Amino acid sequence: MEKGKVKNITKHIVKKSIYIIIICLVVLPILKNVFSNGEKSGIKYGYVDKTGQVVINPQFGKAGDFHEGLAYACNSKCGYIDKTGKFVISQKHDDAKDFSEGLAAVEINKKYGYINQTGDFIVKPEFNYAGDFSEGLAHVVFHDGLSLKDGYMDKTGKIVIKLPLLAASNVFKEGLTSIEINGKYGFIDKTGKIVIKPQFEDIVRGFDDGLAPVKISNKWGLIDKTGKFVIKPKYNEYIYFYEGLADVKINQKYGYINKNEQISIKPQFDKAGRFRDGFAPIILNNKQGYINKQGEIVINPQFTRHHIPNHPGFYEGLAAVNINNKVGFINKKGILVIKPEFDEVSNFSEGFVKVGMKSK
Repeated sequence: MEKGKVKNITKHIVKKSIYIIIICLVVLPILKNVFSNGEKSGIKYGYVDKTGQVVINPQFGKAGDFHEGLAYACNSKCGYIDKTGKFVISQKHDDAKDFSEGLAAVEINKKYGYINQTGDFIVKPEFNYAGDFSEGLAHVVFHDGLSLKDGYMDKTGKIVIKLPLLAASNVFKEGLTSIEINGKYGFIDKTGKIVIKPQFEDIVRGFDDGLAPVKISNKWGLIDKTGKFVIKPKYNEYIYFYEGLADVKINQKYGYINKNEQISIKPQFDKAGRFRDGFAPIILNNKQGYINKQGEIVINPQFTRHHIPNHPGFYEGLAAVNINNKVGFINKKGILVIKPEFDEVSNFSEGFVKVGMKSK
């Protein structure tokens, strides 16, 4: 829902923050504070199933969503729990990330490596930063003996692409990932070959269904994998297609276009988000509701936007809503099926949702 300048600023802050941490390793206590954020705010995290039953009591200062059957959970140290709440990988890591393609990045003694689902190191911890695997490769930052470098690593730990520091930040999607060189963005393939030369002012995410949003001359459009504009750069905010439709802002209102750039849902909303499972969140008069692909309001705008995930919508049939400053979940009929009693939530993943509750 939050788009435009806010999303661009957030994306760059996140990217630059990663490298500030990497370069300023002497300030590692700053990094450690990340793990106690939940504790500092008095929030503990647990998990709820689709019936609203608390299946893992809120007890963790930091936790992730379930991926590939496991979720990281941290207090002073991080480990991984199964869906019963049992630690199947013990709490011995300084940081932990989601499992992706069978491996998860963990930090020990200021270095990241990758473990499998039994907790064994498959790639020993020797990286300054380690990202998720996508299409067989993961973004890492490493020291080559002379200086820090960006790159991509395969599942054996081999660096298959070496890049200058700050050149990479995204995962591979549809065989390509973005790079930044001298302040301009382009795309490389899995061999590291530049296939779309750096020429754009900004890039978001990457390719999906053959298209990628890029910014040039301060306007956003969509390119194909040859670098040709399929939708010319004329929008003030980036556009991205979900389920065949993209939300766009025209004359201060949001609507939706199809891939032929025809208006499918006329601009009429104060904010609009991505379609998931046939529904998209919209905001009218500071209240959130949902529309279908015909543009019909199927769940009246009645909810506030605070304390729900950055990408609201229906995940596994349920969507987070805020009522009286507490978060619960509705089904596609707009019926409240999980009562609002949580201070923070994520989105449903593998039948469970992470919830945060302030300590009493």
